[in-house]
Amino acid sequence: MHGLLSPCMSPTSLLEQLRPHTGAAQTIALKGMLVDYGSAISRYQRLLRITDAQLKGNSRKVSEESKNHGHGNWSPIEHPDWLLIEIDGNMLIRDEQVTVALATIKPGSNENSLLQMNMGQGKTSVIIPMAATEIADRKHLARILVPRQLLPSMVTLLKSRLGGLVGRNIQHLPYSRRTDPSRTVTQAYFNIQNSAKRTAAVFLAAPEHIMSFKLCGLQHLSDGRLDEAKPMIKIQDWLNVNARDIVDESDFVFSPRTALCFPSGNQTTVDGHPYRWRIIEALLKLVESNVSSVQYEMPGGIEVVDRLNAGFPFIFFLRQNAEELLLSRIVVQILSEPSILPVHSFSRSELTAIGEFISNVRPSQCVMDFVKTVMPDRPEIKKITHLLRGLIVHRILLLTLKKRWNVQYGVDPRRDPIAVPFNAKGVPSDQSEWGHPDVAILFTVLAHYYSGLNLEQLRQSLALVAQSDDPARAYQSFIHACTNLRGTFCDWEAINPGDGTQLSAIWKEIRFNTSVIDHYLNNFVFPRHTKQFRIKLQASGWDIPLFSPLANESTSLTTGFSGTNDNRRMLPLTIKQHDLPSLAHTSAEVLTYLLQIRNRKYYVAAEFDGRRMTEYSLLRRLEKLRIRVLIDAGAQILEMSNEQAAKIWLGIDKAAPAAVYFNKHDIACVRYRQGTTMPLLVSPFAEDLSDVLVYIDESHCRGTDLMLPEHARGALTLGMSLQKDTLIQSAMRLRQLGTTQSVCFFAPPEVNQSIIDITKIHPAQKLDSAHVIHWLLHSTCEQLESLSPLFYTHGMEFCRRTQGALDSLDYLTNPNHKIGYLKVLRQQERQSLIQLYEPKIKTLTIENQAVTYTAPRLKAFTNELSARRRAFRDTGNAVHASALQEVEQQREVEVEVEVEKVREVQRPNWYRPFLFERLDHYIVKFVTTGHLSPRHSAGYDHMFDFLKRTAAGQKHGVMKPKDHSRLYLTREFSLTVRCPPNKPDDSFLRPVQWLLWSIKNEEALLLSPEEAELIISIIRHQSDTQVHLLTYAAPVTRRMLHFNNLSYYAIPPLPENYKMPDWLPIEVGFFAGRIYFEWHEYQGILRFLGLGYTTAIDAIEAKEVLGSLDIVDDKRDNNEGPCTTFTTKPLSFLQDWISARRKMQDWSSSPMGYIVTGKKLHAHHPFFSVPGDRRKDKTDVCVVTAEDTHQENDYDDDDDDVFCDQNDYVATENENVDWDDHKSMNE
Repeated sequence: MHGLLSPCMSPTSLLEQLRPHTGAAQTIALKGMLVDYGSAISRYQRLLRITDAQLKGNSRKVSEESKNHGHGNWSPIEHPDWLLIEIDGNMLIRDEQVTVALATIKPGSNENSLLQMNMGQGKTSVIIPMAATEIADRKHLARILVPRQLLPSMVTLLKSRLGGLVGRNIQHLPYSRRTDPSRTVTQAYFNIQNSAKRTAAVFLAAPEHIMSFKLCGLQHLSDGRLDEAKPMIKIQDWLNVNARDIVDESDFVFSPRTALCFPSGNQTTVDGHPYRWRIIEALLKLVESNVSSVQYEMPGGIEVVDRLNAGFPFIFFLRQNAEELLLSRIVVQILSEPSILPVHSFSRSELTAIGEFISNVRPSQCVMDFVKTVMPDRPEIKKITHLLRGLIVHRILLLTLKKRWNVQYGVDPRRDPIAVPFNAKGVPSDQSEWGHPDVAILFTVLAHYYSGLNLEQLRQSLALVAQSDDPARAYQSFIHACTNLRGTFCDWEAINPGDGTQLSAIWKEIRFNTSVIDHYLNNFVFPRHTKQFRIKLQASGWDIPLFSPLANESTSLTTGFSGTNDNRRMLPLTIKQHDLPSLAHTSAEVLTYLLQIRNRKYYVAAEFDGRRMTEYSLLRRLEKLRIRVLIDAGAQILEMSNEQAAKIWLGIDKAAPAAVYFNKHDIACVRYRQGTTMPLLVSPFAEDLSDVLVYIDESHCRGTDLMLPEHARGALTLGMSLQKDTLIQSAMRLRQLGTTQSVCFFAPPEVNQSIIDITKIHPAQKLDSAHVIHWLLHSTCEQLESLSPLFYTHGMEFCRRTQGALDSLDYLTNPNHKIGYLKVLRQQERQSLIQLYEPKIKTLTIENQAVTYTAPRLKAFTNELSARRRAFRDTGNAVHASALQEVEQQREVEVEVEVEKVREVQRPNWYRPFLFERLDHYIVKFVTTGHLSPRHSAGYDHMFDFLKRTAAGQKHGVMKPKDHSRLYLTREFSLTVRCPPNKPDDSFLRPVQWLLWSIKNEEALLLSPEEAELIISIIRHQSDTQVHLLTYAAPVTRRMLHFNNLSYYAIPPLPENYKMPDWLPIEVGFFAGRIYFEWHEYQGILRFLGLGYTTAIDAIEAKEVLGSLDIVDDKRDNNEGPCTTFTTKPLSFLQDWISARRKMQDWSSSPMGYIVTGKKLHAHHPFFSVPGDRRKDKTDVCVVTAEDTHQENDYDDDDDDVFCDQNDYVATENENVDWDDHKSMNE
């Protein structure tokens, strides 16, 4: 007091003096008086609440308030923050809430622990704020971890609970791989958290933010960026000591599916391209052709929903025997038709062996030995066989077919056109990708099949058709499967891709045609976006709890709770479930709610004829039943957005004034009948939803809390993948479910059939909630069982990483420790098909014997994991469809299938370009003399010496052949960008455009454009030049074949009638990556590649047509004597080399593609034939049998580059072609 003036006093200013974290000077007496004052306010508020409830006739609330006198098992003077929370929230903390809060703050076990508490008991709204104020004591950084989709609601709640009288700051600092890793930003990240600790603020984060920061430091260490890695790792060490975490929705956060992956290194296209996605497309066509017959034979085993647009059907598996029948039908068709495998090239016993390999979990040793050596001249057959095994035996095909499009996967229009995981219906994950390449490819194909092409995608496809060699034939191939296309649109001459009206009309007819979609995917999606990185760093739910491997007790604890504890056996061993004895009844409590009479109703969401009920019909059914709350846990509202569902439901239910739904930003909104929308919190319905329609979509069935009417009746939809905790979480959106509110179940036909099968009741018997619970418990056990291998994998990886850190404590300063630690951290991301799917005998146990665990806790973890793994194997559940691939994953160590990983992808590398320096004087000498002396200059190099240094050359061991060529290239031509040492990148190969040719010495030199520009001026100033500068472009279409003879344009012009030596176009085309050539070059190309060949007549009589062997045998006999080559596997090298040259574009439907895949070529093939030319040859005859014609027509139906009708140009046994005439005509 100064000058008889005192500060203004108010209840708020007085109560604020109770804040412990402000450090306000208080005597014990003053604090006691303030607490008494606050307690009096709390009692007065309770009296007002009781009075208000009595006036409103709310007997339930009157009873609840009357029973809770407050402050029974805690003292406000010891916990003044809790008193402030009560006053600010106008509530009274219940005794059981205090018990759980105290156990959360200081668990009795003094170790990381989780509690279970029933939904609707105030875990999030009361207990978390209570615990946060206690652990935010300036000694620890209080962190609240919640699933990312619940962050907005948690921020709002914590602000309202802790931002008023309690006066705590709420801070949220997300972190991802995209965050700037500079020291300035990293220091700011630390300063913010350190300040939060010192000011007793509360820090809010999602689990992926925690794992992302931890991995970022290790990623920079792996990349050799120590300046950025050191501060991050030191900050993480500080967090491990100073942080104190509380986890909400722990069953979700610590799920075995929670994983974060940082892929890194150079990107390359997946192994087996392009047939990896073509085989998958062919396999899905077999699925489409067989599901109807399977449904006919097993009407209760599978449901096939045909689409009105004739697109790929929706498939719902109801019984496992239907799955097995479908797979067996597909295997039989693979072995009987040449659409996927060249079945006519195998004997019956060989086909039997292949059938066993692609369908048997444990094939015999002789079968595996056969597959290892199958068709060595066609290495892609071995890869295709392993791919089929992965898709069928590992159940990847069934796994993807069982997932629901637009609910569990789909294409995010904001990202690359590759399918990504969905968090819920219509909600794509922002950063997630599917961790397994074949899963990603399958989901991408299915997503495009179901969504169809958009107008822009169709325009792109037609533009590619227009650029083809023969657009008319290309268009016929493009639409060959479009049976519903009108006649006017079947002729390319009538098509104008620039006409928007016409394009829109075509689009409506063919947008869902699978062949049209395949054309788009094979040309614009998979070649560009199906990439893999070399290595990856990974974290899982095991990395979230604060854990010290050496200390049994720590002040840095992680505690949390959830409404269910079904996955307590799936929790990381770094945290334990310690339920309070007083809450032991929680698991069964909600189930008893569902068994009450008012909650027993069950409806099948089907029409009278058994067909699936449409979404509109479902909403009509709800209106007839007078249900105004729809909890869509089974994601049955699929085609509509949340807002559209609210709008249509309002149109059906005329009495409701508004509808509540969650928008795409996870905010609860109100839509009025007039069409206006606003957030629920600022609407008149915020605390009274009595007459309002409420739609809770799948993603908001957990963690949301709406003030639903006391006697609300809700409809709860079921889905095939639903688990007990998910259903209970969804049902408990009705907080008074055990007293006054009620719920009824709506099951689609596949769920209804599954319930009948599991409960083994008669189909005519009436079902109710008891049968639903029976089915739910059975389904939950199966799904938890299927996660056991994934739990084991994450646990073992965590133990290995943690032990690796202990073994290399000085990895930031000691190079040897760093190398050892990185060997443990880095996991192989890029794997071949054989590595993924080849049956292996070794087990994880054997692999982990190499790791010696010095920390007792880690050793105990690994022992327990091994014991659980053995127990899992003994259960016999490995035959379960979705579990099988994960059992295979464990047995084969490195297979990862279903796990959805948040892959924060490293963007493509940036390289500095080389700058053009000068024209080497030896090159100038070559221009003037026509003589090249490779031993006297570093300015140019031999072609094969350059190939040895490329990524493809190093992979396949390219060497200079004995009879090496005379094709060279300049140093400037070979230098494009500065790659890291010993890490060549074939993405930056320079195209072949300029060639210096010496007629006198028959030597050729490839030039860069800059060198060509300088040489042009030199040549033009010489009166008698010894070389010719030739232009060239690799023929990638038939229209470009005129570049083959290297006489398109020359400076100075070539002599009249001059003919290049045969070897030059072959070698230049090989180096440039051409995919088209003339027939007369065919045998020369085979000789250059070191492949055996025979005459056409011999080919017909031989068992292997053309006898193309990838592994060269110099002792074999053929017409030309022994062949030499530059690598032991020229076809494999050619596959990778041309793919790099073609920038991973599909080139399989080209002459060079036929050579690489071992397909037969003949002079009358559409690649070489000229329409109308049916002249005869007296020596070289290629007889095309009916079998050959069938195979080639089958293959060429999907060709993108070749569009000739083979039937027009097939030579018969009595019809020969004059090769000499044909050759001269082509020349």
